[in-house]
Amino acid sequence: MTNKEIGDEVKSALALEKYSIPRMRIDLTMDTGFFHAFFVANSSLSQPVKVTPSTYEDTTPVVVVELGSLAAGEVLGVSKIKGTGTLRRI
Repeated sequence: MTNKEIGDEVKSALALEKYSIPRMRIDLTMDTGFFHAFFVANSSLSQPVKVTPSTYEDTTPVVVVELGSLAAGEVLGVSKIKGTGTLRRI
């Protein structure tokens, strides 16, 4: 999955929220190394994001990353989340 595809998933979820159909999560499946590089070791992030569990590996069934609007803009691109004052976490 590319950065654009992930951003498109976020944008479509936010579009739903604007019409009072809140979506609190986006389910993605990705390689552990890519997940770490994209959400944890991303040099675009000004602050670390919250990852649960904090230690994970290839066999961990679910890993959750919480992004505030600043982090979401830094990782996914501001154009994917702009105008979404209700965005709290992805």
